[in-house]
Amino acid sequence: FARLGTPIPVHDVVLADSYLPGYGGSRVELVDVSGTFLNNEVIGPFQGKNWTGKFQLREIGAFGRTTAVLNLPSQQYTLFMHKFRFTFVDYNGNTYPDFALGQYAGSDNNQYQIFSVEPDGIKELPISTYVVLGPPNAGYSPRFAKVGPNAFTSTMYNNTEAEWVKEMFTWSDGEFVESSRGATAIAAAPACSATQLSAANSGNQGGGTQIQANVRITDIGAYSCILAGVPTALNLLRGGSVLATRMLATPSNLVLHAQILSPHAANAAYLVVWWGNWCGARSEPVELRIVLPAGGGTLRTSFNNYGGHAFVPECLQPGAPSTLQVTAAYLSQR
Repeated sequence: FARLGTPIPVHDVVLADSYLPGYGGSRVELVDVSGTFLNNEVIGPFQGKNWTGKFQLREIGAFGRTTAVLNLPSQQYTLFMHKFRFTFVDYNGNTYPDFALGQYAGSDNNQYQIFSVEPDGIKELPISTYVVLGPPNAGYSPRFAKVGPNAFTSTMYNNTEAEWVKEMFTWSDGEFVESSRGATAIAAAPACSATQLSAANSGNQGGGTQIQANVRITDIGAYSCILAGVPTALNLLRGGSVLATRMLATPSNLVLHAQILSPHAANAAYLVVWWGNWCGARSEPVELRIVLPAGGGTLRTSFNNYGGHAFVPECLQPGAPSTLQVTAAYLSQR
């Protein structure tokens, strides 16, 4: 192994090796075909392990035979510092797996190209801006947030404005085109529907007069979406029967934020709901149904069956309605 600061020649070193989803055991490799390895002692962004040289993408079939090869441009791909896995996403909507592959481009951004694994081999997909920029901590092969069947967003640092902004790229006429930036890119994400969300009560708080449920929400769909607006209705059910409750107007100090949810980012946002003045049966758990605004559908989760206990609020006003109220929509978990 190389002593500190001493480069040694390397050949056919596999730096990334990931199975292709749905391809029966085929996989993609990133290989340092011919180069050097160095334990870089110089303090800075490249301190540590350095693999340099000529890099190649390879598709390996289920029986170990190389079925496709793509040599990476030496002026774009110069150095990798650790081994990693590819993240496969169909970014352009043609059903074939794509992946981003990038390099460090300064303290503010990495720069990425998008590659696709297709029946005729591995190919680089054209980008109108030549590269997609992303934060330095995103890694060599990040998952960009899909916002439609053939569009995705990335986050980059704009040095001119000294701020982080979102860019949206849409596949059009054989290339990814930067179709919007900043607030426009965020607004381009579709509204979340209940069919692509899951909800779970992460815990109850309060006691006596009111019980609070913290409903964690996750995007389980294929695309990013915007979760915004106060639910139009809240209902409690026991054994399939709707309980007699009334939804109160939101308080003047309501915490209201729109959140962009990325696919499979667990508990990306949460909704806070309070339940008060229950004078009915007190032992059984109940289900909370949340009707999303703008026809977004209905989410379902347990309201009070947390930790094996069925929490219910006290009956302070017999004969008065039991109430439900949203006090926060939607808080970020990131």
